[in-house]
Amino acid sequence: MKNSHQKHLARWIRKGNTSFSRTDFVRGFQEVFEEGFPAHNIILGFEKSGIYPPNPEPAMAYLAKKQLQSKQAELREQQEEVIAEPRQKEERAQVRTARSLVIQEMKKVKEDWRQNKDIAVDGVKKMASWSQWL
Repeated sequence: MKNSHQKHLARWIRKGNTSFSRTDFVRGFQEVFEEGFPAHNIILGFEKSGIYPPNPEPAMAYLAKKQLQSKQAELREQQEEVIAEPRQKEERAQVRTARSLVIQEMKKVKEDWRQNKDIAVDGVKKMASWSQWL
């Protein structure tokens, strides 16, 4: 119908008309409609959809395609879950390892502080608290 309307407008402009009013549209609508929806196309539409003559094949093919798409989406989701689970476990293990390394380093630093609380400030040795020693 769109192509038919564009052809009608092109013919209108070729005739020398520069404006196209609502009344011009209404006058040309029947011609555009008949050109845009020929009986042959309408009959083919009914045949391809399986409405007339009755044919379940197009509807069944459409439903099968939709089922396949939904199953593929479901499989993708399951696959992502299966992949994500070990990845999450690995990330948690890495976090635990990093945390234990930090704790070990803190213990070493604290032990160094306990063994040597004295610090030299302007040549004078003073006892330093934990926060000062850091």
